[in-house]
Amino acid sequence: MLLKGAKEANGLVVGILPGDTLDRANKYIDIPINTGLSFDYRSLILVHSSDALIMVGGGNGTLGELSAAYLNLKPVVILEPSGGWAKRVRTMAFEEEYLDERKSIKLDYAQTVKEALDIALSRIEKDRDTSAKLLADGCQGNKCDAEQ
Repeated sequence: MLLKGAKEANGLVVGILPGDTLDRANKYIDIPINTGLSFDYRSLILVHSSDALIMVGGGNGTLGELSAAYLNLKPVVILEPSGGWAKRVRTMAFEEEYLDERKSIKLDYAQTVKEALDIALSRIEKDRDTSAKLLADGCQGNKCDAEQ
C-alpha cells in the first residue's frame, strides 16, 4: 500500500477523498480532505494539485488520472512493474511515449520506486516553467488554440 510506505518513511500523507465523510480515509492518512465529489471529480482535484504523477498499478480511475495529467501537461512517470494499467501503457502509447499524436508531454517509465521519484523530481523542475506558460497561452504541448 502506497500510503503505508509513505507514512513509514515519515512522509506527511494527504488524502484527497471522495464524498463528505471520513469513512474512506485509512489509518495512514494524516490530513484527510473531503471533496464532496465522486471519484472521477476527486481525481481531477488530485491531478490539478500535483506537480507530477507517478502511476502505480491502476484500473480505470488511474487511467483517467493519467489522461487528465497528460491533458494538463503534468509530468507522468509510470512504474511499470506495479501491474494494472502501468504495465500496459507503453504498448498502447503513441510511439511508446505519448497518449496521442499531439505529443503534448512525454511519458516516462521507471522500474523501481527510487527511479520513479528521481525522474518525477527532475521533470518537475524542467517542465514547470514551460507547462505553465503553454497552459496560460491556451496551448497543449507545442500547439496553441489558434493553431489547433
